[in-house]
This record gives sequence, C-alpha cells and structure tokens, in this order.
Amino acid sequence: MEQLTEFVTNKQVDVLFLDYNFKKENSFDYLEKHNINNTTKLIIVSSFENIIYDSFKYDIFWFIRKSKLDIDLKNLISHLISVLNDENNDVIFKDSNKKLVLNKDKIRIIETHSKNNLVIHEDKQYIIRATFKSIKDIFMNDCDYIMPTYGKFINCKYIKFFNYSDSTIEMIDSTLIPISRAYKKESEKKYGEYLCK
Repeated sequence: MEQLTEFVTNKQVDVLFLDYNFKKENSFDYLEKHNINNTTKLIIVSSFENIIYDSFKYDIFWFIRKSKLDIDLKNLISHLISVLNDENNDVIFKDSNKKLVLNKDKIRIIETHSKNNLVIHEDKQYIIRATFKSIKDIFMNDCDYIMPTYGKFINCKYIKFFNYSDSTIEMIDSTLIPISRAYKKESEKKYGEYLCK
C-alpha cells in the first residue's frame, strides 16, 4: 500500500483502479488521507453498488461492479480510451487567476500583444495573460502549427491558401496573415510537412 501511495502522489497517473475494500480501510478513506492528482481518473471496483452515492465528493470517473466485472470493464475501456485521447489533445493556459482548457485542434490563431495573448478558438475568442515564451513552448514543436511572424501561431487546419509568392496566408474565414522574411522558410517547411502527413 505504501508503494502505491508513493507512486500515485509522486507521478502523473492517468487512471487509478481502487478496490473499495482495502484490508484496513475503504477506498474513500484512502482518498481522504492522500493527495491524488486531480487529473487522475479514479475508478472504483466494488461489490457494493450502494457506495456510488457516497462517492460524489471524490470525483470518481467510473464504477465497476464486481458482479458485472466483464460488462463494466468492457464499457469502461472504450469510454476511457476516448476520454484520454481527447484530453491528450487539450492545452491548458494558466494565468494568475484562471485556468483555461482548450482542444488544440479547435484553436485557429494565437496572437501575442504585450503580456496578453488572443486565442481565437472555433467557438469564441479568449484573452490569456501569459508570456509568449510559455505559449511558444506549447506550440513551437507542434507539427499542426506554424509561426508566420513573431508572436503569432496559426493552426494549419484553418489555412485556406498559402501564397508562397507574396508571402501571405489566407485563412478559411478570408483573413490574410503576412509571413515575415525571418519565418518564411520555416513556415513553408512546416506547412509542407503538415500537408504530407
């Protein structure tokens, strides 16, 4: 039990299965005592179906009934794979007073203006207070994004036309974005790689 506790409190764990009945305590007692990462998906395995209602304060992701282990496990796995794939595509923007989680595929453009960043998403626009370095660390090596000028990232998925001759990018909403000479070759290369994948 000590090894489990050390592992889940010191490592990033995506999913944690806990049997409701431990030798000396139940899984809720265990969760109460230990600080498990709040992004970890908690799955409780139990013979007692009535404990589901006791679990709401722990943000349990799923329950597996021992009496229906095969069925519940099968249902869980397909759902869990879908959820984890979606989460792996999320990006978290943090500033001093808020946290914003957005799907990377749905971010069209990110522009930096001093210490504020405009994030243009499919649904709406967000202003994030963060350094450009923190934004750059997230998107610079992402093959779906190019940086046509310093302080701006564009999702290749939303590019309508990349005009190599006059160094502009036309977005699907007809917005024209200039490409600076300093970033032209890298932008062309990354966009070509995006088209070939």
